[in-house]
Amino acid sequence: VVSTQSTGALLEKVAEQNKHEMPPNCQLYEEIDQSASLVDVMKNPRLVICGLINMGGWFMTSLVYYMLWFSAKNLAGSIYVNAAVLGAAELPGRVAAFLF
Repeated sequence: VVSTQSTGALLEKVAEQNKHEMPPNCQLYEEIDQSASLVDVMKNPRLVICGLINMGGWFMTSLVYYMLWFSAKNLAGSIYVNAAVLGAAELPGRVAAFLF
């Protein structure tokens, strides 16, 4: 843990080495030791609504995913080819989930 004073001195030294001045609006904030609990999150109605929407979306996505995999054996053709096609179809969804 680094103190605020030593951090300020270090930043001034870096600015001096780079031949710049410290900006006048540069402020260092002390670390606040507060812990939040689930009760604190539940006090905010917007967070509750977002959480419920995320849980519902997660549930529906998982449900559709498992329904597709369980029905792969009922599709025409080889079960191995069907599994490969479903796996390949899953890749764009994973990339989109990672990006967005």
